[in-house]
Amino acid sequence: MQATPEASAPIMKAAPEAPVPIITSGPFDCIIRSADTPGPLAFLNGLPYFAMAQMLFAFNAFVLINWYGSIGAVIGSILAVASAVVDGFASNSFGENVRTLRHNGFSDWTVLSAMTFAIVLGEVMNVVVIQNLAPPGSLEALFLPSTYTRYTLFGITTNIVIVEVLFYVGHTFLHEAWPEIHVMHHCTVKSTASSNLIFDPRDLAIELGGPGAIVIVNHFLLWEQDPTILLVTFLFVTWAYSIIHHEWYAGDHVKHHARIDSVYTVYVKHHGDARKNLLKGHIRHPPKK
Repeated sequence: MQATPEASAPIMKAAPEAPVPIITSGPFDCIIRSADTPGPLAFLNGLPYFAMAQMLFAFNAFVLINWYGSIGAVIGSILAVASAVVDGFASNSFGENVRTLRHNGFSDWTVLSAMTFAIVLGEVMNVVVIQNLAPPGSLEALFLPSTYTRYTLFGITTNIVIVEVLFYVGHTFLHEAWPEIHVMHHCTVKSTASSNLIFDPRDLAIELGGPGAIVIVNHFLLWEQDPTILLVTFLFVTWAYSIIHHEWYAGDHVKHHARIDSVYTVYVKHHGDARKNLLKGHIRHPPKK
């Protein structure tokens, strides 16, 4: 059997660091359980929670933001918090990730602050794109076949390719040049929906800020402010970035979290240079509970 790039390439080791204080308690105590103890909402774990999350994404974009703007964003933020709570009580993986985060020096309050920042930033972006950049009725028009022309399909495809390239470049940079700020996100070794919220703000700016910004830049520079190209690209990209972290989905990005491998892409599977992946040397794993 031929060895994979991850298996055959020697991994560069990070320089030794000072001991990190290990945190043992915090607000997330309520979602930490032993592996054989189901959560109170375990019946929602897997496909039911995944389906619920997709309905929430659509409801937030097409109803709350589209119809109610900033007020809808506030409601959407509250629902996002509720969704994260359900994630913690449905799956044991969120609690396992909290243990890893604590073992790497991240307090529960630090993680909660990061999650809050990600939720608020996401809703602000939703309002900017859906409410302010796209004319009224643009979201409803996405359901009309006549909305899609060769021009709009070309624009959407081009945007997604550019976004993938930028994500790959930023993600590679984090693993190879600045792994310290990517540690928080990768402490979610058992990826769940909430992993999409657990980012160092600098990491979030590099990994997702660039792809998000280029969609808006292209809206003005390349596509003559076409609302269909803008909205389809924006919704597809934000949806894809959320879905790839879902535990039930179990795609390549979930495996990327589990293995801390060098697959830095989203839409295609492409291995980077595993020899330059410094992140593994920065993640400390807690003892089994």
